[in-house]
Amino acid sequence: RHRLCASFVKKWRLAYVTQVQGMSHLAGVLIMNMEPYDAFSAFVNLITGSHFLISFYKLEKGPMDMYYRLYDLVLEEKLPKLNVHFQRFGIRPDYFLLDWFLTLFTRTTMLPVSFRIWDHLMFDGTSFVLQTTLGILKFFQRQLLATQNEEECVHAVRCIAKAEPDEDEIMACILSVQMPPYVETVLSKLATQTKRL
Repeated sequence: RHRLCASFVKKWRLAYVTQVQGMSHLAGVLIMNMEPYDAFSAFVNLITGSHFLISFYKLEKGPMDMYYRLYDLVLEEKLPKLNVHFQRFGIRPDYFLLDWFLTLFTRTTMLPVSFRIWDHLMFDGTSFVLQTTLGILKFFQRQLLATQNEEECVHAVRCIAKAEPDEDEIMACILSVQMPPYVETVLSKLATQTKRL
């Protein structure tokens, strides 16, 4: 399976001239659930079919910043205390979200949780990426708010992957987050703008 992951990423690099850490995580999830040919097709379609993902895999700063700004808006609305805490210590979205997004949470959560997140992602699309992000932060909000400085806060948010919360509890927390109505509209506009870039 490791060789297949490497092969996927190599073929992607040859076709699209870029290679980003995190691709092997996506390939790995697909290989665990599909035959190699189907997994590679799904791998390419997953990335190229998503304006959100392709922006991050091509490391396009403009579109990435727009997605980060949308995250900031939703964070401020849904988790205001955590938003203030992050601002207090200067915790920028790219401190942790780049890794979360590039791996679609496969390095942030245990595999059974990742699989369940992906089920929703395939159905709900990019809005569920934001919903998952907010749900994970909401689940660990108490620990994050307890941090006393920037270093502690960054360490805590980056080490979320080491926690092993109950699968049903964290999924319930993610699914409890209601996305504001404007999110789909903004995502649609962002996808259109990304197409033109």
